[in-house]
Amino acid sequence: MAYFLPITNIVVSEGDGYAEFVVRLNAPGTSTITVSYTTNSGSAVSYTPDYETTFGTLSFAPGVTTQTVRVPIGNDVVVENAESFFLTLSNAKDASGAVVPIANTTAIATIIDNDTKVADINSNGTIDNNEKASLSVRDVVVDEKTGIATFDLVLSKLPPPLSAWPTALPMLRPLQEPTTPPPPAAFPLPQDRPASV
Repeated sequence: MAYFLPITNIVVSEGDGYAEFVVRLNAPGTSTITVSYTTNSGSAVSYTPDYETTFGTLSFAPGVTTQTVRVPIGNDVVVENAESFFLTLSNAKDASGAVVPIANTTAIATIIDNDTKVADINSNGTIDNNEKASLSVRDVVVDEKTGIATFDLVLSKLPPPLSAWPTALPMLRPLQEPTTPPPPAAFPLPQDRPASV
């Protein structure tokens, strides 16, 4: 008598694009055997980019013992731990309607993250690739003889490939005298001043 063998648990990379389960019969059936399948969320959930809900029916014609279920998975840019979801088989029967046993109804797919954390330039921990870089000014030096102000622009928390840039960029800025002279000063005279002699 034909029955379904246990489905092997699988491990895939987030960048693979899909997870593929192999469903097997121990022996060919004498008539067509069908089995329903559906995915269920674990730590990976279907309403996020983790994986796409997949369901349907596999049909094993006489002589066929192997079918596959391919589940699309997402490739996001968020650093995260390994996540998993499940494939469940149910309602296995042959052409006459007789129940076909299933040795193990559920298998687990584990998705391994392919994103990496970026080292923090300020050495105060780690940041993820979504964190924005910051810009600050440091060490302003004014040379009164040349009229030049020199200062450093400091870039921090840059994701690759920008992290290969220098973190401090020297900048020069000339100090210019104002081109428009200030308006003349006005001093109001008191209204009760004495008449000229």
